[in-house]
Amino acid sequence: MQKQLIPVTLIFLLVSVNIFSQKKNFTLKGIADSQFNDMPIILFTFRADSVHRVDTTIIRNGNFTFYGKEYLEDESMLTMGNYPEKVVSVWVFLEQGDIYIDLTDSTSRLARGTPLNELMIEYDLFRQQIETKYQWIMSEADAGLISKDSINRLRYSFYQERDSIAADFKRNNISNAFGKVIFKKGLNNLSDPYFDELYALADKNLQSDSDVRAYIKKRENNKIQMLHRGKNVGKSYSDFELKTLTGISRKLSDYVGTSKYLFVDFWASWCGPCIADIPNIKKTYEKYKGKGLEVLGVSLDTKDASWQLALKRIDAPWIQLIVKENTESLVRKIYHITGIPYSILIDDQGNIIHVNLRGDTLDNILEKLLND
Repeated sequence: MQKQLIPVTLIFLLVSVNIFSQKKNFTLKGIADSQFNDMPIILFTFRADSVHRVDTTIIRNGNFTFYGKEYLEDESMLTMGNYPEKVVSVWVFLEQGDIYIDLTDSTSRLARGTPLNELMIEYDLFRQQIETKYQWIMSEADAGLISKDSINRLRYSFYQERDSIAADFKRNNISNAFGKVIFKKGLNNLSDPYFDELYALADKNLQSDSDVRAYIKKRENNKIQMLHRGKNVGKSYSDFELKTLTGISRKLSDYVGTSKYLFVDFWASWCGPCIADIPNIKKTYEKYKGKGLEVLGVSLDTKDASWQLALKRIDAPWIQLIVKENTESLVRKIYHITGIPYSILIDDQGNIIHVNLRGDTLDNILEKLLND
């Protein structure tokens, strides 16, 4: 029996259709407000810190459509409008399948339809719930329904819960594109207790990512710096020169030994966290100043005028001094100060017994030292 021959053109067509069907393509459709009709809407894709591709289409009768090949190296951004007029933007994963975005909904401009984009919605909901909980804590505090002593503990508990839940989410999604994105976005806390575990779960490409490698280097340097800071504990303090508001020269040694414990607070007028912590120090100072505590504020400002202006704006009823001209970097080196606020607690023998105490931690330490 003679075999029937298939035309070469038909074979070519079948192969082409098969290859095309195997490609991972996306279709992104959406609707927009009528004010954007006949205006362009732009789809940006990114690679590392640069724009990888820019695609544009025109909004017709409130509708727009993009087609393309799946791209999961990073989030993509869809944007329309021109500043200072109304601008609308939304993040989207160009995952294979049908994606839909409703840009007319100001409360929920989220991409829907594919697994990664649905996952992004789930994570966004988690973030909203966390933000709502934090706002509730602060509103209760502002209304006087939570005592000041409890606020710091509630904040600490809140941050722990937030970071734990976020770590669970990253742990369960570290192998997909969205999990990798939020893992990289979280590379800002140099003491993140979950990083090592999450890094071990990451694939080789994510582990070798330039942002991840840079974070690891910063993290290692931070550990070394913290180790050096710790070496101050148990040693005698190192003296350095200071001056008063009226320009009179002083030394740290002029104050060591005049009380059971001297808390030295290193700060500066430009340091927001330093200013924010002053009420906590004041509360502790007023509680223990009659029991043997003295506080010394040491400004690392390089300009006297900035320091003096800041002192007029804050309520810090303890001795305030500033480092002598051109000695700020030397003081930082002596005490391994890489960031402020920073502090040292010195006993009446001149020994540094604690470093970097803030908030409730300072209060708890002094309660043990001065009430025993």
